[in-house]
Amino acid sequence: MKESENTNQKRGQVIYEQAPWNRDHIEALYPILEKDIIEDGQWHEFPTVSDTSGRYRVVDFRYFQAVFGLPGTALFDEFSTLAPIQTADDAEWLVTEIDDYYEVTSVFAVTPALSDYDQVYDWLYRHALVLKPHPRGVQGTAYFTDIEADCLLDAVRRLTWLENVILSLNRRLVNESNIFWSNIKQSSDAVLSSLDNSRDWSGEIVPLPSEHRATGFKHREPV
Repeated sequence: MKESENTNQKRGQVIYEQAPWNRDHIEALYPILEKDIIEDGQWHEFPTVSDTSGRYRVVDFRYFQAVFGLPGTALFDEFSTLAPIQTADDAEWLVTEIDDYYEVTSVFAVTPALSDYDQVYDWLYRHALVLKPHPRGVQGTAYFTDIEADCLLDAVRRLTWLENVILSLNRRLVNESNIFWSNIKQSSDAVLSSLDNSRDWSGEIVPLPSEHRATGFKHREPV
């Protein structure tokens, strides 16, 4: 569904983290546990550092799971019973409950809002994916319907595909930006080269290149 069409309300939110079990790696990721990770397959609490609670467990010496959220909420409790998803990913995901479905996203799914994304919504939704507003642009999100390992795994795989799409887009944007600014610098260098070489310009304001100069006047419109 398009963001403008979504009138449902958020009911809960958790951060879910999972990684293949490797003690040295997990201890480096979670120094707050002070190398005192219990490997008995049961959930254990993280030290409390804010209003958000966290718990973790090591499952069959294969997976490390962690969940963070508001204690006592249904979503937090549901994720505390979730079997590990069958993936070698070492990642964290933000999961939001919105009435009768869930959304999962990550920090790797963000791109500047430089396009008319209404057209993207129209076809992206066929994959149960969407781009939602984000302070730095838009953020890729995957929909799913049940807090079950297989259902979440399917959503995570779709999200990973969208992350890779966004990564390709962001790399292209960076490349185009580098080329653009390199061209502007060349114009600026050309101006500097045309100036009187007998004068020291190090403390002076160099004239601007002719490109991109204003051709009219700014004008505001009432909103």
